[in-house]
Amino acid sequence: MEIKLPLAIPPLTGRMHIAFPLAIMLTKDTNKVWFYNHYIQMMCSNTYDKYGFLDYSFYVGSICNGWWNNPLLEVQYFNTDIVFKSKKDILDFIISMLKDNYYILTQDLDYFRKKFLKKPRTSYHYIFGCNTDENVLYTVGHQNGYHGGNKLSFKDFVDDMKTYTNQQIVLLKVKEYPLEIDLPFIRKQIHDYVYSRNSSEDLKVYQTTNTTFSYGLKTYDNIFSYFNKLLDGKVKNDIRIPHILWEHKKCMYLRLSYIDTNVFSIDKELLEHFKELSRITSLAKNYMVRSLIDDDPKYIEKPFNQIRSLKEEEHKLMMDLLDILPGEGD
Repeated sequence: MEIKLPLAIPPLTGRMHIAFPLAIMLTKDTNKVWFYNHYIQMMCSNTYDKYGFLDYSFYVGSICNGWWNNPLLEVQYFNTDIVFKSKKDILDFIISMLKDNYYILTQDLDYFRKKFLKKPRTSYHYIFGCNTDENVLYTVGHQNGYHGGNKLSFKDFVDDMKTYTNQQIVLLKVKEYPLEIDLPFIRKQIHDYVYSRNSSEDLKVYQTTNTTFSYGLKTYDNIFSYFNKLLDGKVKNDIRIPHILWEHKKCMYLRLSYIDTNVFSIDKELLEHFKELSRITSLAKNYMVRSLIDDDPKYIEKPFNQIRSLKEEEHKLMMDLLDILPGEGD
């Protein structure tokens, strides 16, 4: 028996906690409006983690993770101990949930550590299917730096579940919800981005305000610092940083193109400028990929030089958008 739940190709793949819910939501074409209404604000940690990486990502709220309280996803959470205490086989449970059209997320710290890392680091299985004849689960994630499908053997999965007990399982099912482009909300996010406002303040009724991250245009300073450290050999080459930077510019261009076609006329010259930002950051990303293959500083210096002027250029373009989009705020 084979089960393969549908997955869309997500427009954002740099971080799986964003890519996986998007891949589920966008299986319904009408849900693309959610994508265009969100994913504008950026965040970046001000310090490097114990593995030597910056946490750079689209801001979705530390309690949200891309799916919490999302109107387009039915979400259920529980711990694996509930399954074990019920005496139900964990693998049978996973397969039964797939049969009921639930996508599944489980932590895989032990499996991930054994396969890839010298130090423990929590990662996740993003499960969308199975094949009981081949004894594998179908998962999606990053393989050799690329986003795509993988296979996880039943044995590795069960061993992982038994080793790392009392972990959280998340069940996700797509829903359709009538949405329209929300220009004032988009403008508000652009305003927060331009003025580097700490967007975690919007969620302080649920969580402590996050003061350890920079937001919006200020994240460029963290990226510039990262490139300087990379050239000095003080940090690791993390392809996700230029990739996510490119995704942000690509996402903005796609959003504005959709708005221009369907909702609100935008100056064509302004659109072309945003398209150019996407092109420049795409080139920078490609140079960084080359630097992983060819250990030559020029492949790091070139993308660094290409993005140096982006902060000022993007600031100007975003201010132009604030002038034309409806909504409140200076």
